[in-house]
Amino acid sequence: MNLIIDWHIWILPLFGLFEFIYIKNKYIYASEHGELNSKVNNSIADDYRTSILFSILLFLPLVIIAGNRSFLSGDTGAYYNLHSSLPNSVSQLTFSDKERYPGFLIFTVLIKQFISSDFRVWLYIVALASIIPLFISYRKYSSDIVFSAFCFFTADFIGWMNNGCRQFMVAAILFALAPMLLEKKLSKYFIFIIFGLFFYFFHVSILVALPLFFVALGKPFNKKTIIFIFLIIIAIVFVNQFSGLITDTLENTSYEKSSSEIANTNAGTNIIRVLFFSVPTIMAIINKKKITDDIPPIIAYSINMSMIGSAFYFLSAFMNGITIGRMPIYFTLFNYILIPWEIRNFFKRNNQKLIFIVFIIVYFLFYAFQMWTWDIGFNNV
Repeated sequence: MNLIIDWHIWILPLFGLFEFIYIKNKYIYASEHGELNSKVNNSIADDYRTSILFSILLFLPLVIIAGNRSFLSGDTGAYYNLHSSLPNSVSQLTFSDKERYPGFLIFTVLIKQFISSDFRVWLYIVALASIIPLFISYRKYSSDIVFSAFCFFTADFIGWMNNGCRQFMVAAILFALAPMLLEKKLSKYFIFIIFGLFFYFFHVSILVALPLFFVALGKPFNKKTIIFIFLIIIAIVFVNQFSGLITDTLENTSYEKSSSEIANTNAGTNIIRVLFFSVPTIMAIINKKKITDDIPPIIAYSINMSMIGSAFYFLSAFMNGITIGRMPIYFTLFNYILIPWEIRNFFKRNNQKLIFIVFIIVYFLFYAFQMWTWDIGFNNV
């Protein structure tokens, strides 16, 4: 059990092993699908997608780590208290007039009633509900699923799987459903909206995020996305008035508690965190001329989603409280599809390996930075 909990010891080397196997399989695939006696075609190699078994083995450690985390980790203790306070039958469940997440409570009670009342089992189910959408999406859309998994783990895993897992579960599921919007069919739009409204009963922040999933549709840097960025800039300029507007608007609603967090927390998002998560957006802006009209729709969408996430991060740096700083997760999950594509399309082939190494080092340092700033020790995860 200690080896599972002290995951710092083995998880990062394990990513290295997976990447070694993945790269080897990519080039075998490229050789088999390329022209006879010709050099390996790297574009064909990027089309390689791993087997389902490989992808499961890659993401399974994340589920194990999240499911075996200490009750002292993040807000896990608060979830434990919530879980313990709920009945073992839906028929015994009651709600207050200002209940903020009745769907999540029903979800928890259903697990207790039909699967197990063990809190550890609940942790595993929530972890699965959060990780499976990532596994599906990164396997299908990332040109390097191992690198995407590594980036997610070092950047977001600690914060979201240990803290705020209710919101993250919603964000991960919507992330996996979002590509259906790229089909530009009214039926798909309708299904996505229905899912979004359903998850409102799990986390109210979805009402803010849901329209922006549609704003990001279209070409990179489209007018809708730019207008949203412009509105964020205006909000930053008039930050005090904007904070007051949020408080007045959300008073006596289910957002009231979140609104009070804005007024009572002393500092916004750390500027290092803001800049770190804005790197994919900055790279896209610098290399805008290299982004052609024939790029894959998921990449165009990821660029716009990354821009929206960066805008929220910049806004959160100027506002007091954690509420705005928790919104970007709906959008920055697309960064881990975008980054491998940017490296392979913005840099010359002979420089790409170096750039990948730089990213690995930077993400590892950010991972260490989070461990230090959040005072997470080997036995407190």
